Order: sequence, then structure tokens, then C-alpha cells
Amino acid sequence: QGMPYLAKIFDLAKDWQNNLRICGYTDDTPINNDTFSSNWELGYVRARNVARFGMNYTNLPPERFSMVSYGEFRPAFPNDSEENRQKNRRIEIFIEYPINQDPLM
Repeated sequence: QGMPYLAKIFDLAKDWQNNLRICGYTDDTPINNDTFSSNWELGYVRARNVARFGMNYTNLPPERFSMVSYGEFRPAFPNDSEENRQKNRRIEIFIEYPINQDPLM
């Protein structure tokens, strides 16, 4: 469902010099199956998949991307309802200042 939005973000990113940090999050429901042994892994795979889409879609070099997982540890909403748990299963994309650029300029 989010692919059209990701495409728009990465269309803009093609013209930027900034790096992109992709963060993956989960709700607090414990996971342990054949694919993921923890929410950390699930959050990372979410971030990796978005970064991979961005690299493939834009041909931006991999060194422009970083990925991190916060798992269930930084919820945006209390995990007290299915609606809120769904909102916590998310990706955030941060646009970073270039290393050699003063962010106040």
C-alpha cells in the first residue's frame, strides 16, 4: 500500500545530496518463528526492504542509505489496541545533512 508514497519520496531523493536513514519499528507483540526470532529482526527487515526498494527504484548508491531497527522499543502510540499496534508497525525515513555541511546554514 505504501509503494506509491515511497516512490514519491525516492523521486525527490534523486536530486538530493543527503543520506537517508531508514528506521523499522514493530508493535510489542512478541515474535518468534522460522523467519524472525525477535522484533529487532522484523524491524530491520522492514527497513532493509524499504532501502532496497529505494536503491532499485532510484539507482542511488548503497552508501547513501543506512538502516536501523528499533523493534518494539520506540512506539509512536500505546500498544493498548489493535489499531495502535498497527500504527506502531511502521517505517520512518530520515533525511540527514551531508557530513561536510553545516546544518545551520
